[in-house]
Order: sequence, then structure tokens, then C-alpha cells
Amino acid sequence: MSVYIPHFFTKLKAYVSKFGTRCTKPEGGIVLDRGLILARDSIYFEGRCIQDGELAWALKTTGFPDCTEKKNAERIGPPYLEYYADSDYALALVNGGDGVYLLENVEGAVSCVCKTNIDLEDYLKSHSILERWLRKLM
Repeated sequence: MSVYIPHFFTKLKAYVSKFGTRCTKPEGGIVLDRGLILARDSIYFEGRCIQDGELAWALKTTGFPDCTEKKNAERIGPPYLEYYADSDYALALVNGGDGVYLLENVEGAVSCVCKTNIDLEDYLKSHSILERWLRKLM
């Protein structure tokens, strides 16, 4: 299954609004999306928070990939974590067999591939957590 992050964040905002406990906006933290903030193990949105260390870890693990090596993967396969996609452009993390790769696709052609600093086992575990949460959010 592919996890499309913008859709995930939209669903997560609705979940936090509905089920979160009242809290104050955290100082600092990581802005995931407009108004959606990750601070330690808490996810904040519009005066409400949920605490889930596992989800927080998954978001931190996949949130800031850094290209460490310009390299083509031997094979590219699931699971996919899509940061952005429209009819002409897509940016996603993929399983490259020997690591996690950041793939840029322009008009159906792969235009940039690099190996990231994300550990493959951590990526697979993170994706599984995000997938489980996505099913919960639906």
C-alpha cells in the first residue's frame, strides 16, 4: 500500500480535532502541515493533542530524508511513501532493496534518484505504522 502524506495529514488533522484532548500549542516542534505540529510524542492541531510515541517516531523517521548518495536502486518497489503527486510530478520514498531511495518522477519518467539516510528496516517499520494509522483514520 502507498501512503500519500498530504491525504494522511488531512485525515490526521480531523482525527486530532475530534479525539484529541485540549492542550496548548507547543513551543518549537516540527511543523508537519498547516497547523499540524509534532512535539516529542504529541501531535497538535487547533488546540487539541494526541499522544502516540510510535506514530511520532514514524513521522520523525520519514519526515526529513537526506540524500547521501546519487545512486540508482537495483530494484524499486513497495512500500511507497508519497510526499507529493499530481499528473506531471511525484516525489516519493521507495524501497530500493539495499536502502531507502528518494524518487522524483516528472511526466512519467524518473528524473532523480538518490539513496537516503533512512535505514531500510526503520523505513519498513515506519511505513507499517503509518499504514495502520491510515486505516484507523479512514
